[in-house]
Amino acid sequence: MFRFYVWILCLTGVMVFFGEANAQQVVTLDKCREMALVGHGFEHRTKVLANEAEARVSYLEKMVRPQVSAFAVFSYQSDVPDPNSALEFGFDFVPLAKDQYRTGVLVKQQLYGGGEFRYKRELAGLDRLSGENDLYRSRVLLENSVDDLFFEILLLNESKKILESQYGLYSERVGQAKALHENGKVLVTQVLQLELALEKLEVQMEGLVLANDRLRAILAAVTGMDIGLGDSLVVPGHMLVREEVADPFYERFDIEKRKVELSAKVSLSGARPRAYFFGAGGYARPGLDIFDNSPDVYGVAGLSLVIPISAWRDHRQFRRVLDYKMELLESAKNSAQIERNASLAGVQGEIIALERKIENDKRLVEKCRNIRVVVTKLHNLGEVAAADVTEALTGEANAMVEMERHSLELLRAKIRKNRLVTSFNIVQE
Repeated sequence: MFRFYVWILCLTGVMVFFGEANAQQVVTLDKCREMALVGHGFEHRTKVLANEAEARVSYLEKMVRPQVSAFAVFSYQSDVPDPNSALEFGFDFVPLAKDQYRTGVLVKQQLYGGGEFRYKRELAGLDRLSGENDLYRSRVLLENSVDDLFFEILLLNESKKILESQYGLYSERVGQAKALHENGKVLVTQVLQLELALEKLEVQMEGLVLANDRLRAILAAVTGMDIGLGDSLVVPGHMLVREEVADPFYERFDIEKRKVELSAKVSLSGARPRAYFFGAGGYARPGLDIFDNSPDVYGVAGLSLVIPISAWRDHRQFRRVLDYKMELLESAKNSAQIERNASLAGVQGEIIALERKIENDKRLVEKCRNIRVVVTKLHNLGEVAAADVTEALTGEANAMVEMERHSLELLRAKIRKNRLVTSFNIVQE
């Protein structure tokens, strides 16, 4: 029976161990980006844009499809044509009815519209590209915000390592100082100073813990993932550094420029002649023979040509508006280019500064390692205390952590450099 209980306890311990291990997850930057995009519905929004563009083109096709309409007109006239009034001799004409009606169907088909449909269809395609460009820009900005949260958490972890090592060192010093104070070898003020420094470290560590909790909660909300305090975030690989993201600004500038050009062509098409085929048929009293007072079936067909004379004046005025819009686009492009160059210069300067810091960190780590080796040898010879070895080990560890922190900052700066998005607004209403 005892062996049975021991076996049950061992099995329970193993299950608890593996349960805790499975509860912890490894979180990567790629996964966070992917889940954030899924949560914000970018794939669905892309499909909606495509469907909207198809629906808009289908709506525009009414310009080239036959237009069919039905009509009915009922009227009463105070007077009607009388043939006797045009003749010197009276004839016995049946007078026309003053109450008349006309019903029928009217068919109209545009034969030539100046190219308006073709240009408006292309404009609809550009509207779709504009929407996709906005989605792409929003996607990159969302991924960049995820990157910032991810790296902030990683950097907090590095800062936490430094504070934890310092906390351990100061705790040991406080214990030593208290022992020396009890033996009357140090003043109580030295003990109090060390305790004050220890309390400051505790406050800083608590602040880091709260900041870490807050950032993890924000990252979990943005990605929709369950990111616990025990989950570990993996440092991104250098493949992400080589990943370059095209700035959507330049594509958007080309789209807006093409929109202005097409708007000019649409305006010009409105000033061109238009040709139509038309036909009408129905039932009326009187029919086409107005001297026949009985109801009859009728039909009419023909061609019409419309020349919009005053539209040329409107087109010239509208072209002036479009010329100003084109000037504003070029000005916006220049301003955005200046902004992008300034951002690139800032990030490049940050990269250079971090690379120099890392070189200095490497030299500092080497010096701390040499000090630790020397102090360890002296301790083995009994010439220094164990606290000196601990301090040397802590100094080396802090230097290595600081170098790792600068490496993370360098990695983030390089990724940010390849994912810069110009924030200047060039959309012209």
